[in-house]
Amino acid sequence: MYYIMFNRAYKYRLYPNKSQEDLLQKHFGHCRWIYNHFLELKIKHYKETKKTIRWQDMAMELPKLKEKNEWLSDIGSQSLQQSILNLDRAYTAFFRSNAGFPKFKSKKYARKSFVVPITNGNIKLNYDTKRLVIPKFREGIKCIFDRPAEGTFKQAIVSQDRDGRYYVSILVEVDKELPKKPAPKKDKAIGIDFGVKTFITLNDGTKIENSKALKKSQNKLVKHQQDLETLTKGSTAHISKQEQITKLHSKVAKQRKDFLDKLSYKLTNDNQIGTIVIEDLTIRGMQKVNYSPTNKIIGDYAWGKFVNMLQYKSDWYGKNFLKIGRFDPSSKTCSHCGYVNHSLTLDDREWQCPDCNERHDRDVNAAKNIVNFSFPKTQFNKGRNYPIETHIYFGGNPPDLAGG
Repeated sequence: MYYIMFNRAYKYRLYPNKSQEDLLQKHFGHCRWIYNHFLELKIKHYKETKKTIRWQDMAMELPKLKEKNEWLSDIGSQSLQQSILNLDRAYTAFFRSNAGFPKFKSKKYARKSFVVPITNGNIKLNYDTKRLVIPKFREGIKCIFDRPAEGTFKQAIVSQDRDGRYYVSILVEVDKELPKKPAPKKDKAIGIDFGVKTFITLNDGTKIENSKALKKSQNKLVKHQQDLETLTKGSTAHISKQEQITKLHSKVAKQRKDFLDKLSYKLTNDNQIGTIVIEDLTIRGMQKVNYSPTNKIIGDYAWGKFVNMLQYKSDWYGKNFLKIGRFDPSSKTCSHCGYVNHSLTLDDREWQCPDCNERHDRDVNAAKNIVNFSFPKTQFNKGRNYPIETHIYFGGNPPDLAGG
């Protein structure tokens, strides 16, 4: 066993009454207004001086801004300050990384949320009365706690989904004892190949399709969107259809997350599995191909979210997590003898090795090679056969990967 500090979020459903709902909407709107106000100020200041304004200096302007706009006092000052801090982080990320320039938040399309930083016990979760207590809501908002939030509170994010439901995400810092991971062994490893026709394929031949419930909702969504195009924009029927589409989008997102959560839990809790190996994917690069029919499928499958779940759950449940190089010829290499079939095309779902006559299912063969490339000792030496990234131990020297 070993200890690690990490952040974890607990999300709970909120049921505000009418007055609380009105106050929540004020929080969303005021925080958005503050963000847009100071973004405009930062742009103007930079154009005039070629210098940026620190977020502390902007926060010092809040009292004066409240004197001119008394309605800003309706919500907590900490949430307004957090909006300024979020703007400053987005602005700084634009200059220091490849992040896009901060955009003005639209009243209609922007995500409705505000942040409440933890200071002096200003956030309380009352599990007995089922109430969330935050500044300006001292009587408490009805909240459904499916489990207690364990750890040191860091902040709370109150939000409203596109379907109109309210939630709170409690971010906590956890000092957790994690199980020690075993030395990676090839016979205890599974390779995962991501596909368009099949969600994932394992090296033992198992193919896991996308959730049927998710597919059903997606088919309904396509039908609703087709109906929307035939309605007059601005009409009652058009507005009603848009609301149906919004609620269905939210349902699809929840079904997708549920499917990925259960699948990642199943893979990381299998006692016969000690190591999980995947291919290093550049999902954004794969979606840059203009008008590619697979772009929407890749986005719907949420591979990036699934990989993230596999990674942190592998740490939680004592599994090794490895990645092989993205340019390794996992599909074109015969997993039996190592022959590389350079003539293989995307349309070839099955092929026979001309060297050893082994027949391959393209996806199963790729999953087998993903395992082969991740361990130095393999029966052949083709391509890169060592992991480019490992998540094995957080302290001390990693185990010898040559075993197995």
